[in-house]
Amino acid sequence: MSDKTTIKSLKLQEFSYKKFNKTKKQDEIGLVKLKLKAQQTFEDDFFDNKLTSVLAYDSDGNNYVVYYLDSVEVYDGDAFTVYAIPCSLSSFDNIGGGATNVIVFLGSYFE
Repeated sequence: MSDKTTIKSLKLQEFSYKKFNKTKKQDEIGLVKLKLKAQQTFEDDFFDNKLTSVLAYDSDGNNYVVYYLDSVEVYDGDAFTVYAIPCSLSSFDNIGGGATNVIVFLGSYFE
């Protein structure tokens, strides 16, 4: 069985942006499936590999950062689906003032 088949066959956990944002945890820790749109994508050298980070948002306007240890064919403006595990909350300052809050995910598979 390929990694893709293995990942897609795993039981997915429920995920609520609002609940995770409030409690910083999932009811049951595990893989979730998200449909997102990339706002910015960055790929950096990381030891002998690549580290990709994607700043993305969902159809409700919630913001996410997905880290993936490898290169991935997702570019600014692309819609994509990711299988990932929620890890933490974070935020960053905006150029025009204020801050953007995000939920940080570790990506397992992109499609």
